[in-house]
Amino acid sequence: MKLRKYSLFVLTLIVGVFTACDKRDYDVPPITAPIYKGEATHTIKEFKEQFTDDYQEIDYHVVISGIVTANDESGNLYKKMIIQDDDRAIEIGIDKNSIYNTFRVGQKVFIECEGLYTGTYGDKQLIGYKYQSNGEWTVGRMPAEIFEQHVFRHDFPGDKPTPEVIKIANLEDSMKDKLVTLENVKFTQGGQVTFADDSQNSTSRAIVDVDGKSIITYNSKYANFANKTLPKGWGTLTGIMSKHRDTWQLVIRDTLDIGTFIDDGTDPTPDPDTPVTTVDEDFESAADYDPANINGWSVVSVLGDRDWQIRTYSDNYYAQASAHNGAAEDYEYWLITPLIDFDNATNKVMSFETAKSFWKSTSSLEVYVLDSKEIANADLIKLDVTLAQESDGDNTFIPSGDVDLSAQTGQKYIGFKYVAKGGSQNSTTFRIDNFKFGIESGGEEPDPVTPVTTVSEDFESGNDYDPASINNWTVAKVLGDRDWQIRKYTDNASGTSNNYAQASAHNGNADDYEYWLITPAIDMDNATNKTMSFETAKAYWNSTSSLEVYVMDGTDPAAATVEQITSATIAQESDADHTFVASGNVDLSAQTGTKYIGFKYVAKGGASNSTTFRIDNFKFGVAE
Repeated sequence: MKLRKYSLFVLTLIVGVFTACDKRDYDVPPITAPIYKGEATHTIKEFKEQFTDDYQEIDYHVVISGIVTANDESGNLYKKMIIQDDDRAIEIGIDKNSIYNTFRVGQKVFIECEGLYTGTYGDKQLIGYKYQSNGEWTVGRMPAEIFEQHVFRHDFPGDKPTPEVIKIANLEDSMKDKLVTLENVKFTQGGQVTFADDSQNSTSRAIVDVDGKSIITYNSKYANFANKTLPKGWGTLTGIMSKHRDTWQLVIRDTLDIGTFIDDGTDPTPDPDTPVTTVDEDFESAADYDPANINGWSVVSVLGDRDWQIRTYSDNYYAQASAHNGAAEDYEYWLITPLIDFDNATNKVMSFETAKSFWKSTSSLEVYVLDSKEIANADLIKLDVTLAQESDGDNTFIPSGDVDLSAQTGQKYIGFKYVAKGGSQNSTTFRIDNFKFGIESGGEEPDPVTPVTTVSEDFESGNDYDPASINNWTVAKVLGDRDWQIRKYTDNASGTSNNYAQASAHNGNADDYEYWLITPAIDMDNATNKTMSFETAKAYWNSTSSLEVYVMDGTDPAAATVEQITSATIAQESDADHTFVASGNVDLSAQTGTKYIGFKYVAKGGASNSTTFRIDNFKFGVAE
């Protein structure tokens, strides 16, 4: 015991001596703030006004500067950050994760833009780098190494930017991507659903202010607040004011953007329904995944946590209902037209189109006349109309025909009632498009078809993604929900571009596709040179796809008499992708009367199941 005490005493003494002898100072290495030594040459406003193309290289010295107002920290923004100067803001796309570790909110940055690319996506301008998608150049995220060569921090992050307080009614394009605050707003589904639905990558949730003006919030399922329930009542929201096509959407950055909400039991003062005598709705004015309550239409949820949404496919927009992967056991929700004044309508006829997919007998779509949007208290009259059924092709729109509503009086609505079971693969998906009420279906007689003796089409007068039905050409759909489109390819090295007509079924929802591209009517009797030529190209060859050429006596493939042309050379599997192949001169001297030339495209839907075909430089009766 004495030995142990002695040892402890000696050890303590030694430690004390060595500690007392160590006189070294441990200085903390200085932290040097990053300093950018150049200056901005353009404001963000000047930059946007100078670069206006959909896809454009910035090929001379341009420097812009701004403060980071949003980054990817919460997960609601992905591989992007927003910068803003005193007047405007712009999105920067970066192929890099965890940007927030270096570019914090409040960080001042300078961007040397020369060598980068700018363009628009959904009517919103962004800065990034060139990106090729299906053979087309567009603006995408800049690679991380490019980002580091062009984007520079200046000084340490300062105070977080102060948002501009705005009202929904005062939104204008100068506010795109700006940091804003909306006061006295409420979520229309507050207390009922979460910010994001886990069954889809992003979810739109509607908010409304005290004046009854409404926009949506954009919420990613990867946001760290995605599973939080929407606050109930009135409160304040801050975020990035984004715009996709014609739809404004607030992008919340994190939970600090969600102010205190107080539920006082009151509702916004809605804009009163103004009765109309005509309705003509094709749903093209909204963005993909937006709620379908646009242009005076309403969505009303009775059971479950879903609403009618705007969806798009092959450049066509429509309203869609689905309960696939829905968390609720049962769903019932309605899509309701604007209020219709039947007493003053001069043509009480309705028509629309419906399509279905993934048929389940437990789902249904029904159409009603109703006198109130409060479903529980409304008087309902069910209408006997033609709707897409199990026997119809998936994703094929079925016309309702003209529905006579002459017996209706007073002010009423038309309601589409969707009922389904939740869970995985338990529901039919229904779509509605091209609703018309009170629109004269007759009108003036169409101009008669005037046959031509020459055709020379290079598709340069069309715009990228437009239907190829230009200059009296026709697109005819037999199976599936696709059409021939105009596409554009730009050679970045030479700066030249080329338009052509393209057919593809890649990622198509339908099992089978057949659609035609048909020339204007040709007067074979009076044509002096009955020779045809064209060029075709292919990509992603799949043996289940085909492109064939026909002479036909009408533009309806189902009714026309068709004769296949086998002497024309068409791009084949052995040809290089994206390389146009000349058809050679095709002799049509045996043809008489009025005829058309039809290009028939057949393919399987799904991912990577189809060949992409292109047509360009069609000529008939044109001397080489």
